Amino acid sequence: MLSRSGRPFATWLFRPFVKAAVALHVSANQATVVGSVLSASAAIGLLATDHLALGAWVVTFLVIFDSLDGQIARATNTTSSFGAFLDATMDRMVDGTIFGSLIVWSLRYGDPRFEMWTVVCGIAALTFALTTSYAKARAEAQGLSANVGWIERTDRLVVLLLTAFLTGVGAGDHWIMDGMVFLAAAGFVTVVQRMRHVYRQFVARESPGQGR
Repeated sequence: MLSRSGRPFATWLFRPFVKAAVALHVSANQATVVGSVLSASAAIGLLATDHLALGAWVVTFLVIFDSLDGQIARATNTTSSFGAFLDATMDRMVDGTIFGSLIVWSLRYGDPRFEMWTVVCGIAALTFALTTSYAKARAEAQGLSANVGWIERTDRLVVLLLTAFLTGVGAGDHWIMDGMVFLAAAGFVTVVQRMRHVYRQFVARESPGQGR
C-alpha cells in the first residue's frame, strides 16, 4: 500500500521541518490539528471553488505535511494513545472535506452528464472509506487486526487528488466521476475483505483447531 511504501519518503522530505518544530516546542498534537485544519480549509477553499489543479497540489502538500505529527512524536518520545486517536479523528475530517468538496464541484461546475454518477458514487465511496477505517479501529479494540484490503487512505487520496488535477488541467470532467466510481467499488471490496478477515480471527479465537 502507498501509505506504507511512501512513509520513508515523507520522513526524509520533512526532516528539516521536524527539527524546526522540535526546536520551537511544537507538540505532535498541535501539528495534527494545524495540519488537518489547513488541509480541510484548502480542500473547501480551492477544490470546491473550481481551482482543481492548484487545489490538488496544495492539498497533496498539506496531507503529506500532516505526517509531521508522528515524526515529532517519535523525535520527542511523546507518542500516546490520545495522539493516535486525535490523528485518526482529524484524518476522517480531512477525508470528508475532500470528498465533499469534489462532490460540490461536480454540482456547481462539472459536466451535467457526469453529475449523478459522481454524486452517488462519491457518497458511496466516502461511506465505504469511513467504514474501512471504523472496521480497523473496532477490530483492534477487540484485540484483532484488520489491516488488509485493496485500498487504504493514502490510495484514496492519490486517486481523488490525481483525478481532480487531471480535470483541472482540462483532461475532462469525467476523470472525477471515474475516480469516484473506482473508489466506491474498491471501497466496497475492502470493507468485505476486512469483515471476512476479522470473522476468521473470531472463529479461530473462539474455536481453536476448528477452522471453517
